[in-house]
Order: sequence, then structure tokens, then C-alpha cells
Amino acid sequence: MSKLPVFRQYDVRGVYGTELDADLLERIAYTIALELYPPKAKILLSRDVRLHSPQLSEAVTRGLRRAGCIVLDLGVASTPMNYWANVTHSCDGSLQVTASHNPARYNGLKVSVAGARPIDYDGGLKLVEEKLVAASDLPPEGGERLQLDCSKEQQKYLEFVLDLVGLPEGDLPLVAIDASNGVMGPELENLCAQLPALKAQRLYWETDGSFPNHDPDPMKSANLLALGELVRAKNCAFGVAFDGDGDRCVFLDERGQYISCDLITALLAATFLKQEPGAGIIYDNRSSSIVPESILAAGGKPLKGKVGHSHMKKLLKESGAVFGGELSGHFYFRATFCADSALLASLLVLKLLAQSKQPLSELIAPYCKYFASGEISFPLTGEPVRILREIEAKLAGLKVCHLDGLSMSGENWRFNLRPGGTEPYLRLNVEAADPDSLSSHTKTLSALIEGHL
Repeated sequence: MSKLPVFRQYDVRGVYGTELDADLLERIAYTIALELYPPKAKILLSRDVRLHSPQLSEAVTRGLRRAGCIVLDLGVASTPMNYWANVTHSCDGSLQVTASHNPARYNGLKVSVAGARPIDYDGGLKLVEEKLVAASDLPPEGGERLQLDCSKEQQKYLEFVLDLVGLPEGDLPLVAIDASNGVMGPELENLCAQLPALKAQRLYWETDGSFPNHDPDPMKSANLLALGELVRAKNCAFGVAFDGDGDRCVFLDERGQYISCDLITALLAATFLKQEPGAGIIYDNRSSSIVPESILAAGGKPLKGKVGHSHMKKLLKESGAVFGGELSGHFYFRATFCADSALLASLLVLKLLAQSKQPLSELIAPYCKYFASGEISFPLTGEPVRILREIEAKLAGLKVCHLDGLSMSGENWRFNLRPGGTEPYLRLNVEAADPDSLSSHTKTLSALIEGHL
């Protein structure tokens, strides 16, 4: 268990000014360089648009240079572009200053090594925490800093993504896009310049690290209200909303209705399996049962993984799978170095609509077989292992799986309960074959969990 609150399961993240500041991030970056990167490493650095990201990026640069690193400064860029640049420039690693979907007061650091392979707490951040160098022990700066031309790099990155998509010629369906005032605004403007056929209704494309319109978290329904209204008002084929650093997205159909991200995984899986019959498709433990069912029906190999981008990317790489997705809106591709790319996912949905000539709601309808609770969060104050063990004992007789937290299933229903990876909550997801069963089991489980907190 982490001793410092900023060391989370998947990255470094905390409230700026209280949990995290420039001095701490400089020491963390220096220690990362010592413990995770080779001597004189070449490190790609980029940042999101949060108001304190420029200051923190400078601190990270100082820490890396004190360790003798060569810093390739990309400037403001999405996290998927960071991964691309890591590989394209043959770097020993990359760092992204961001707090992803968290509110404006947060910031942090996403850490990767060569090949855009992510580093999580158990995979290296724990060691960094244990070896964290004191400020008084930091040596003078010795490495160098090279400024990359972000505009040119972004042009090449978008060419890479568009080449993977292979959009059909001619007009494309009208789409409403919410950039959440994050890094995706400039990237999308560049995309529109490269792709004149793309007709987009813009929502919050202006970068503003205070996130004045809504938190950059598209998984919260309140943050999708304006996008839904825009979809309906402009008769868009669908809507897509990105998070603050551009590695997650969620979709609304032509009626402005939210589509669960696991159903998008199932939808896109079918297209990949037409191109590569028998391929593996990964999905996280919370996803609907329709995901593995539809993968099998399409002749693919369903591969279930633990929640979290580091776990999913590792599974994708080790299995050789072609694609996968998480309930949280991360979509992973073998073609993007086993990393997530929300932009690629959104363009593939656009391509599917252009080719099918069907509304998105009709394309998704075959996958709407089960009923889901959505993720329900319970504040966690006790020891999660004890709580999960006690709940499992209370529900003895159900089928049990311990792949990721506690998963149990009965006849026509199932649930997953797991500690959150970035916040102190227990996360509950329930699925059932009918609404009444879902409601009944969700109420029973919620009461049981609350009684053990």
C-alpha cells in the first residue's frame, strides 16, 4: 500500500498545492530516471492543459536533467500522442503531466518506458516511492532539453491514425464532439484541417485548464447533457466526448442517448474479427456478458483482463490480441503499440456508420441483451480485502472468480466488486437478464456492502 497519497495504482496523481507540487514532482521525476530508465536516457515529455501543468512540466524537466536524461519536450499533447511519440522517436520512456479525467485542482504524471509500456504501482512506482530522493540530494542539471515542434509532430501523428482507420471517400456522417476544454481541442482542429470530409459540431474545443463547463470526465452523466442536446439539435449521427488528456471517450447515439462503452467494444470487435478471423479481443472484468458472447459468435477469442490500463495493455501485448476495451472508455489497439487511443476508436465508429448507412442505435441494438447497474461507488474506510472476504462468505453458493476483486454469479445475474485503482472507493457493477432482477440484486448487494464498510 502506498505511503504517499500521490502514488496511485496506475500513476502519480494528487491535488495540486496540497498533495503535490513542483518540488515533489521534480524529485519523483529524478527518481524515476534513476530507477526505471537507463543512464542518459532519452525521455519524451508532454503535458495536458491544466493551469499548473506548465510549471510541473518544467519541474519534471529539471528532475530528468539532474539524472542526465535527454528530454524531448513535446509541449501540450494528448496522452495517446505521447505514446506514439515515445515509439516514433525511439525513446527510453515517456512522461505525461496530467491528471486525466480528474477535476482541475488535480495533476500528476503518467509513466511509460520504451515501447510505450506503462508503469503502474506494482510495476515500478512502488520502487520509486521507496527510493524517493530528498530535495537536498538532487545534483545539478546535466542532461539536455530538446524542444520538438508540436504542430509538425501532431500532423504526423494524425496521419498515422488516419492511415489506420482508412475512412471511405465522400461525405461522412455529421458528429458532435465534446473536447471537454482539454488537450483534444487543438488535435481535433488539426484533424478537421487534414480531413475536410469530417463535419463536426464543436463543443468546448477551446483549451482551458480550469475546465469551466464541466469536469473532463465523460463517464459522469451530468457532463454529457450539453452534448446530448447538441446531437439532437443538429441531427448528428452520434456524439463523442473525450476526457482531459484524450485517452478515453464515450459515445451517444443519434438520439443523444448514452451507449455503454462495453457495447462499443463488442461493436468494434466484430469489425476487427472480419479483418482477422479468430483473433483475440480483450475486455475488462466489469464488461457485460454480451462482450465475450458476441466475440465467440463472431469467431474470435475473448480474453478477460483486470481493470486498469496497465493490466489491459499487458494482456493485449502478451496475448497478441488485435483490440480491446474497458467499461471506462479506454480502447486498446495492437496497431497503436498496444496502447489506448480514443481518437482511433471514435474514427472507427464514424467509419462504421459511413459504411453501414444505419443509425448507431440500430447497430448497437443486438448487443443490448442484458441490464446493467452502471458503476456504483461506496466510500472505502476499512480494509478492502476483509470486506470482500466477508461479502463472499455471506453469498456462499454463487460461482466465484477472484481475477479482479470479487466476482460472483448466479442464475441470469452476476456482479463485480473491487477497490478503485485511483480513489478510495469500492466499485460495484451488477448485471442481470431483466430489470426487476437487476433492481433486486443491486439493492441487496448495496445494503450488504454498506453494512460491512
